[in-house]
Amino acid sequence: MKNFRIVSLCPSTTLTLFDLGLGTSLVGRTKYCIKPENEVGNVESVGGTKNPNWQRIAALNPSHILFNMEENEADDLAKAQAICKTLVDTPVDIDTTLQQLKNFAEIFGVYDQAIEWQNKILDKLNELQSIAKTDFSFLYFIWDKPKMLAGRGTYIDALLSAVGGRNLALIFSEERYPKMSEGFSSKADVVFLSSEPFHYQEKHIP
Repeated sequence: MKNFRIVSLCPSTTLTLFDLGLGTSLVGRTKYCIKPENEVGNVESVGGTKNPNWQRIAALNPSHILFNMEENEADDLAKAQAICKTLVDTPVDIDTTLQQLKNFAEIFGVYDQAIEWQNKILDKLNELQSIAKTDFSFLYFIWDKPKMLAGRGTYIDALLSAVGGRNLALIFSEERYPKMSEGFSSKADVVFLSSEPFHYQEKHIP
């Protein structure tokens, strides 16, 4: 494996790098990149996903910056590109996640690890589909004031739809993160409350 120096600006990307055996090549990550817990602490924090410290990133002399158009600010892309080779990768469903693994394999040479994880994902998806209740409705809350939901075009919607879910957020809008109308009475079979970006707690359940 070549001597890569990678800065990851998205928590899920950071975890993927460790899964692929690239943790030792990671020199920078965001403060929200907290997994794997026993390993990521050795990697320098370069700020948040929305406000990374570009001077600190440049000082790390990275070979690659991994940029996510959902988690990071689009206006910051040029700042990343001015420092080093920047990979823009934003998985939003199963297929684009598998493609991300393929991209990382080709760029960083981790072919065997990528194939292993592609197979794990597909095997787990098949397992879920075999035991899932068919045609269940759901709402997935990601924000409280205003109440916002994960809608079409999000990974959440794609994964739950793949195992038989029907997203009631589409009642309100085709947007990726629609707002829930005031006074709406949920008839969803399952309601999910996120831990981030809004940290829902027990008190929010009623």
